Amino acid sequence: MFVRHKPSVLNLTAWQMLTGGIALGIVALAVPQRPIAWTAAFISGLPHSVVIASSIAGWLWSIVRLRLPTAVASRSSMGVPIVSVLLAWSILHEQP
Repeated sequence: MFVRHKPSVLNLTAWQMLTGGIALGIVALAVPQRPIAWTAAFISGLPHSVVIASSIAGWLWSIVRLRLPTAVASRSSMGVPIVSVLLAWSILHEQP
C-alpha cells in the first residue's frame, strides 16, 4: 500500500487524531467520573482550548516536523509531559 501511494503527513496525522479521539472518548464514557460543571468560565474556555490552542499546536508541530528529521521531532515531543508537570507545579502550585 505505501509503495504505490505514499500518504501525506497531514492525512496521516488527521487519521491518527481521529482514531485517538475515538479511543479516548470510549475510555471517558467507560470510566466513572464526576459530572461536568458547566460554568461560564468553563464554557468561555472551551473555544480557546479546542480551536485556538489546538490550531496553534498543530501549526507549530507541522513546522517542527518540516524542519527537523522525524526521529528528532518525535523524541523531542516526549519532553512535553515533563515540562507540563513542572510548569503546573511552579506556576499553579499543583502537587506532582
